Amino acid sequence: MKYLSPLKRRDSFVLKMKISEVSATRMRFEYYIFKLTNKELALEGTSVVVWLDENLRPTRIPTEAKLKLKSYLDNGSVEESIHVAESSPI
Repeated sequence: MKYLSPLKRRDSFVLKMKISEVSATRMRFEYYIFKLTNKELALEGTSVVVWLDENLRPTRIPTEAKLKLKSYLDNGSVEESIHVAESSPI
């Protein structure tokens, strides 16, 4: 996480999330939080999700999940929602 600007109590913001990379066993997500008042970037971050089997070892992403991800990536859509921060700073 990279904190760029503080959010204060009751600040409205937009969270944007996208899948930036998919491999056989992993997915990388990127997150961005923008203040609604001035569209200033307040936070950016990434996370990596790894599919695990019952023994907690990396395993291939199931075909069904890959097809849903492919559909998401092909459409180029970004999940977006509006939230109200309940505490300051983030």
